[in-house]
Amino acid sequence: PALPWLGTWNANSTGIICAQVMHAPEPEGGYYTGNEDCLYLNVFVPGKIVDSTRALDVIVHIHGGGLMFGSSNSYAGPNYLMDTDVIVVTINYRLGILGFLSTEDEILPGNNGMKDQVFALKWIRDHIKSFGGNPESVTLTGLSAGGASVHLHYFSPLSKGLFARGVSFSGNALVPWVLQDKPLLKAKLLGAHMGCTYKNTQDLIECLKQRPTRQIVESIRIMRPWLFNPFSPLGVVIEKGSKNKFLAEHPYILVKEGRFYDVPWITSLTSEEGLYPAAERSINFFPYDSESVRVVIAAR
Repeated sequence: PALPWLGTWNANSTGIICAQVMHAPEPEGGYYTGNEDCLYLNVFVPGKIVDSTRALDVIVHIHGGGLMFGSSNSYAGPNYLMDTDVIVVTINYRLGILGFLSTEDEILPGNNGMKDQVFALKWIRDHIKSFGGNPESVTLTGLSAGGASVHLHYFSPLSKGLFARGVSFSGNALVPWVLQDKPLLKAKLLGAHMGCTYKNTQDLIECLKQRPTRQIVESIRIMRPWLFNPFSPLGVVIEKGSKNKFLAEHPYILVKEGRFYDVPWITSLTSEEGLYPAAERSINFFPYDSESVRVVIAAR
C-alpha cells in the first residue's frame, strides 16, 4: 500500500501512465513509455458547487487503446463537463503483458487490467463522497477497449453494485478481439523470447519477474508482425483455477442466458471505424512510402 503523507497533496497534475508501447506512426511500431507504478485515477470536481448539500452524479471514463496502450489522461477529460454539476473520474489500468498475460491456471489467471478497474470502482464507491459525489449514481463510460470494458463489467461478479449505468462508445464484450486466443501458448512464446524456458507455469512467472519492466512490455512486438496488427494480441480471458474470477464464462453464453448485471446500458458505433488499419496508410498519419513499408514487412 502507498505510504500516507503529511499536509495537503498537490493534485493539480495528472498521474503517471502505465507501461506500454505507444501507438505511434513509426515503422517499428511505436515507442516505450510509462511506468509499472501507474495505478492512479484523476478526480475532476466543479470549481463551484452551487448546492453543497446535494451529492453529484459521477461519470467514470475507461480509456481505450486495444487493452495495449492509452491512459486516464487520453481521449476524455473534464473540459466539456465542468460547467455542469457532475464529477468526472478517469482511471488507469495495467495494459498489455502486465495487464492481460495469463497461464490459464491459479499461477496467473489473467485479467489483471480488468481487476485494476474493479479496484478503482471500489475506491470510487468508498471515497467519492469526500469529493461531493454520489456513490449510488456512478455512470461508466468508455471508448473502444474502454467501451468493451464497460460492457464486461456487466458480466463480472466482482463489479456488481459498483455502478448504476453504463455507456459503451464503439466497443463491447462481444467483439472478436476482446477475448484472448490461446493465452498459455502466448505466455510460453513471450517467455521464450525473454530467455525463460518453459518447465511449468510457476517457474515461467518467477523467471519473468526477474526481467526489467521495459523488456517485458516491449516483447509484445514479436506478436505484431506489421505495425500494430494484430491490434490486441493479449486480452481478456475466461479464468480457470482462480478463486477471484473477473470472468468465469464466455459473454455470449451469459447474454444468451440472461446472466448479467441488470442496469441500463447504452452502446454505439464510431462512424467508419472499420477503415482501420487501412487509414493508417494515409499520408497524414503514416508518412512512409510503400517501399519503406515493404522493407519493414520483409524484415519481420
